[in-house]
Parts: sequence; C-alpha cells; structure tokens
Amino acid sequence: MGNKDKGLSHARKAMSATLDGLSECFRREAAFRHECLVGILNLVLALTIPRTWTETGVLLVVYLTLPMVELLNSAVEETVDMVTKDWDERAKRAKDYGSAAVFIAIALVCASWAVVLFRRFALP
Repeated sequence: MGNKDKGLSHARKAMSATLDGLSECFRREAAFRHECLVGILNLVLALTIPRTWTETGVLLVVYLTLPMVELLNSAVEETVDMVTKDWDERAKRAKDYGSAAVFIAIALVCASWAVVLFRRFALP
C-alpha cells in the first residue's frame, strides 16, 4: 500500500483525499453539518465580540478542534460499522469514546467563549 508519489503529485492527491473526506462527512453526517453552520456563526461572532486579536484567534483555533474531532469520530464509527453490524461491547465502547471526545471538544469551545464573553462584558 506504499505511495510512490512525491512532491506536487503527492500534495495534489492528499488535497483530493482531504476534500473527499470533508464533502462526504458533510453529506452523510448531520452533526458535522450542524457544526459547520455553528462555525459560520462562530466566525462572525469571533470577529465582532472579542476585545483583542488574540482572543479572536483563540476562539477560531479552539472552534476548529470541534469539526476535527467530529471527523475522527465519524471515521471510528464508519470503521466499526464496517467491521461488524452485530452488537458488540467493544464496538459500543469505541463509538462511546468517540462521542465523549466530541463532547469534550464542544465543552472546550463553550469554555473558551465563556472566558471571552466574561472578559468582554463583566470586566471593566
């Protein structure tokens, strides 16, 4: 399964795989679509509410962890479903771990916004 491509050919194929992954996940996963829509809102608010460019940058970078973790969670779910359609405790745990990772990413985004909103509106 070795890849002999080098340089621009490799970069082109890697970008194609990336775009395929993003579009397929967007098409198949409602949670990913929702997170992308929230991302638009996050971008608009991050460019208007924070006091500093550092806060804006933190909000944008932290937000990007959410779709990234959702993509990994979707990959785990697809792999588990490919391996077995039967109920299996290990398959359930794998999917639950992925779900927990998404929850932690959501909590990180919410905590970051809480800090920025507190600094913006509660502090003089």
